[in-house]
Amino acid sequence: MPGPQLIPPRTRRLFFALWPDAATRACLSALLEALPKEGGRDVRTENLHLTLAFLGECEESLLPCLDEVGDALEGRPFEMQFDEIGHFNRARVLWLGVSQPPEPLLALQAGLASQLASRCGLPRDERPFAPHLTLRRDARHAVPWPRDIAPIVWKVDGVVLVESVSGPHGVHYEPIRTWPLTCAAGCG
Repeated sequence: MPGPQLIPPRTRRLFFALWPDAATRACLSALLEALPKEGGRDVRTENLHLTLAFLGECEESLLPCLDEVGDALEGRPFEMQFDEIGHFNRARVLWLGVSQPPEPLLALQAGLASQLASRCGLPRDERPFAPHLTLRRDARHAVPWPRDIAPIVWKVDGVVLVESVSGPHGVHYEPIRTWPLTCAAGCG
């Protein structure tokens, strides 16, 4: 008689991100609409985000540690200006970026990576952080910034833990936890 079957632990595909507010998302949507349609698939507007740390497939048992990391995040609200469009050739991704990444963004991402390594034992990504939003997948090349679209200013006031959920209509990104950025003691 066979023994009891072990049920593998449930995993979830997770990442920490900055999630645009409604006004920023509307500006991003207008930019997507204004871009020339030269192949590739636009990312659905509701999925646009800036990844701070991609975690991949995680067992649910890791969630309490991720909550601790989110609770320990330090940083104050800040603004960043998206003002350039580029292309990752190997990944075939059209992206929206910031020519001048603000120091609070870089500090937030570095602190998050440090906390994920020290608290949860997750490996650090060895690639340098390149803040961007993916606009289009399977893109053949970069496209110019539309002349009638101003740079997009995003007021960042929180960090989210997001789950990537596959469904019949493609992938949907679902925020599952949010931590506000507040000026703790010592913020200038």
